Amino acid sequence: GLAGSAQTGVSEYFSSLGGLPATNATAGLPGSNSIRGNNVDNVNNNAGTVTVTFSGAPIAASTITFAPTTTNGAVAWSCTGGNLLDKYRPANCR
Repeated sequence: GLAGSAQTGVSEYFSSLGGLPATNATAGLPGSNSIRGNNVDNVNNNAGTVTVTFSGAPIAASTITFAPTTTNGAVAWSCTGGNLLDKYRPANCR
C-alpha cells in the first residue's frame, strides 16, 4: 500500500546511510500531497515516522503513524500511533 512504499523508502535510506530521512524528498519519495489513493489524502515522512492522513467519511482527517525503531541495522515498525479508530486499522496496528 501507500504506507508500505514510504516505509520502504525510509528503510532503504537507513540501510544505505545509517540514519532516518528527514523528509519525503530525502527518503526518495514524492511530496506528501502527491501520495494519494482511495481514502488517503496524503502520506508524510517526518524524521522516519510515516503518517497517513485519510479522506472520505467516516475517516476523513484521521491519521495512523508508522514509527521506526532501528536495532542492529534493521528497521522495525510500530503502527499504533495516530487517531484512526481501531476498527479501521489493520489487525497488527490495534
